[in-house]
Amino acid sequence: MSPATSSPLDPPPPPPRVRVEGLRKAFGNGRGRGGGTVAVDGVSFSILAGEIYGLVGGSGAGKSTLARLVLRLLPADAGRVWVDGQDLFGLRRRELRRMRRRIQMVGQDPFQALHPGMAVHELVGEPLAVHRVGNREDRTEMVRRALDEVALSPAGGLLDRYPNDLSGGQRQRVAIARAIVLEPTLLVADEPTSMLDASVQLGILNVLRSLQANRGLSALVITHDLAVARYVCDRIGVMHAGRIVEEGPVDQVIAAPLHDYTRALLAASED
Repeated sequence: MSPATSSPLDPPPPPPRVRVEGLRKAFGNGRGRGGGTVAVDGVSFSILAGEIYGLVGGSGAGKSTLARLVLRLLPADAGRVWVDGQDLFGLRRRELRRMRRRIQMVGQDPFQALHPGMAVHELVGEPLAVHRVGNREDRTEMVRRALDEVALSPAGGLLDRYPNDLSGGQRQRVAIARAIVLEPTLLVADEPTSMLDASVQLGILNVLRSLQANRGLSALVITHDLAVARYVCDRIGVMHAGRIVEEGPVDQVIAAPLHDYTRALLAASED
């Protein structure tokens, strides 16, 4: 038997952490007909455990709408999403609340994401209180650990500070700490560096890579920037007009793009 041949006794490959099939979402009358707009048009993809998958495309491609469908923040017109084998669209309210612990989101604007009247320890600890995780001492330790994981150390010096006392990069790290404090299995990051200065973007991307390495965290990263995707993603799907027009390992897609839209994105990024 050659090394490339698998044995019938070999265990099957693990199922994907996230499986998306045929998602569709339209806005306006007629669900895309008679003046309506189809934002997501029959999209399917999967994310493996410990994998960072990127959705890349220009403004209006449907990336953020797709992310909100995956999070069940928007109702889908068609399609299904499975997370860790559970049909997300089939969950009742109480079941969905429990699932929320395992799926968290980081938005693009850290200036809007954090309540200005809450201190850092309150912001990061709030999800623990909402989901009734641990006692006060447990929560304090979990908050400190989350802040350490996003490279805000020593955490003790930040716990009582407020968002207006922090830089943009620090705010985004606090937002990520808030998202990971519940120890999710999937993080959805929607343009996590687009509102930040170029000098701090790399640090945020390194935080995502560190979480992937240390926690085995899976992530869906939404970005218009192919350089961001190449640095942080394992695989990407290129979105255009609501569809994934090309998909594959990030280096392969960037080195030898097959679709004209991917080539256009690459040309724009090189200008």
